Amino acid sequence: MRSLLVGLMVFGFACSEESGGNEGDGNIILPQPMPMPMDSTQPGTMPGMQPPANTTPPMTNPGDTGMPMMMMAPDDMMMMPAGDMMMMDMGTAGMPSTDPPAMAEPLAFTATDFTDGSMIPARFRCDAPSPALSWSGGPAETMSYAVVVTDLGLDLLHWVLYDIPAATTSIAEGVPEGAAPATPAGAKQAPIDALVASTAGTGAERFVGPCAPFGTSSYEFKLYALGEAALSGAGAAGPDVKTALEAAALESTTLTITSMP
Repeated sequence: MRSLLVGLMVFGFACSEESGGNEGDGNIILPQPMPMPMDSTQPGTMPGMQPPANTTPPMTNPGDTGMPMMMMAPDDMMMMPAGDMMMMDMGTAGMPSTDPPAMAEPLAFTATDFTDGSMIPARFRCDAPSPALSWSGGPAETMSYAVVVTDLGLDLLHWVLYDIPAATTSIAEGVPEGAAPATPAGAKQAPIDALVASTAGTGAERFVGPCAPFGTSSYEFKLYALGEAALSGAGAAGPDVKTALEAAALESTTLTITSMP
């Protein structure tokens, strides 16, 4: 033990002499450890040492460009300009619309002087003017309309008006007689049944009102919406035109009235 103390004192004295210290200052200066060189290829390691096993290499972009990928905290992402981020509504992206498609209004048909199921006024019987009619709705692709009046009991035609332009949605009272009446402009009239025309004593290309000699009869006013501006494939006679209208109609609707002598 004694020899150890003596050795320490001698070592301290020698160190103080080298540093220029005084003999009597009593300070013992210990040598400083030599700094160890660091391996510049791997931070925090000495030459010959391997990096810790749990060291994770920096992440790179999917394109393998060699550039590290920057990881962002949620707060950093919130501070990015809106133009730098692509936002997606995960609640609706890729989902089909549940809204129903827009539906056209059904074809509606009215008369100014009577209603469906009512008695036709006497002034529209036999040799009389055609009644005022109007309509609305129907298919968007409608290009023309037609109106046909039929005696339902005897299946006789009282009026065949067709090729009414799609822009026309009403007919004034008293359509003139003739195959190409002045109003409605562009429309045509087909000949009605001869028996019906004879009751009025006039031409066949016109409207003739209900004119049954006895009993109560039912008559149908039928409106057609057509997908062609000019009816094709129809003959000259009224029944032929009606058959062609039935085949070409996109939609149709009716008003039914009754008549008494």
